[in-house]
Amino acid sequence: MTRTVITNDEQAPERLGPYKFYQYLFAVPDSDVIKFMKMLTFMELEDIAAIEAAMGEEGYRPNTAQMRLAEEVTRFVHGQQGVEKALKATAGLKPGSKTELDAETLEAIADDVPNTTLPRADVRFSRPAACESSFPRGKVGGF
Repeated sequence: MTRTVITNDEQAPERLGPYKFYQYLFAVPDSDVIKFMKMLTFMELEDIAAIEAAMGEEGYRPNTAQMRLAEEVTRFVHGQQGVEKALKATAGLKPGSKTELDAETLEAIADDVPNTTLPRADVRFSRPAACESSFPRGKVGGF
């Protein structure tokens, strides 16, 4: 007998890009993160036990365990390049972030984050020369 562990048919790993896959695992609650580390990673049990102990200590940085889980499983499913893309997108999409996302990263996450395509005529730039050269002729946003 088999059963789905953390996904449903609409969230199967082969259907999620690296960013969305990483974010799904990053959102795992504290109550499940250690169980998922044991089931879904090749981490040493001693390392997992150390993370579990750290979660109960004062000064533990929230979501550290989730970050490790997300990195380990994303690496297994999408490779190191997928982890790097997910981390770059995560940093760039954080509210208030000054991280610049290149066109490749934006294209990689376009299906995973809300976005829209606007006709160029509907977009007003405060510095047209600097901004307009960043977009392909004819459209702004949307990939």
